[in-house]
Amino acid sequence: MSTLALMANRVVANRAGATALLRSPLPVWVALFTNVLAFSGLPTLIPIPTTIGQLVTQGALVLAFLLALLANPHGVIRPNLFLVLLSMLAVIALMVSIHNQFFLGSTFRACRLIGFISVLWLLTPWWGRADFPLLRAQITCLRIVICTVLIGAVVTPGAAFSYEGRLSGALWPIPPTQVAHYAAVLLGCTAVLWFGGGVRGRTALLTLIGSGAALVGTHTRTALLAMTVSLIVAGASMFVGYARVRRTLALLVVIGFIAATFFAPLIVTWLWRGQSLEEASQLTGRTKVWTEILGGRRLRVRAVQQVL
Repeated sequence: MSTLALMANRVVANRAGATALLRSPLPVWVALFTNVLAFSGLPTLIPIPTTIGQLVTQGALVLAFLLALLANPHGVIRPNLFLVLLSMLAVIALMVSIHNQFFLGSTFRACRLIGFISVLWLLTPWWGRADFPLLRAQITCLRIVICTVLIGAVVTPGAAFSYEGRLSGALWPIPPTQVAHYAAVLLGCTAVLWFGGGVRGRTALLTLIGSGAALVGTHTRTALLAMTVSLIVAGASMFVGYARVRRTLALLVVIGFIAATFFAPLIVTWLWRGQSLEEASQLTGRTKVWTEILGGRRLRVRAVQQVL
């Protein structure tokens, strides 16, 4: 009887755990994250047909909506100005798509945007909570993605570094720039949470090492610069109230001085990424695009002034 009672208790506990998981925002956020995990044509360890990849990413939105209804069965929503603005954008996009020459494609995308925002509305009860459930769900998704990228780099380095020697996803096709974006966000969020004592030291250390390795492997300077500036701003806002931030800043200054002294050639080589001075100064062609955009804006302003 004691064995049967123990088994019954375990079954009840497992059911309770499964119910609690379905009532949490984590499965919903994982499905939303999968929906925006764009499928590219990069080589992978196991070739994935484009149709299957797009079906997984686009079908995840339907799954996210169903999971959101399970997590929020009464449809409770909270006021949110940001989502109001997004909802207005989605409605306008749908109105424009109906009269667009590409009716089916544009309307389909507008409906998907409305569905995505609807899921976010169902998650508003978890917005702004002190335990950061949505932020922790995002960090969990980022950890999974970065782990798959690092595992792919170990298992099949040829496919992982097939994009001009930059780290990309080999288990799921993720471009280097997107990997860098995920790694930078994961590293920055983990560091800020650790500053405030919101994550354990060992967990933070492993996350920082993994995301830092992925960020370095992608050779993406934009993500590195954005993360550095963001951490400086976050650290400055927490500098007075948290002794951990002050100690970490002092340690980083010492480490930065040592790295600049002994590893300057390696750092410069990584930053140049095999480019010429002209390519690096133009940010790989970005400044040309910005110049054209600004030039076109000036022409439109002048045309309006002449009309007036």
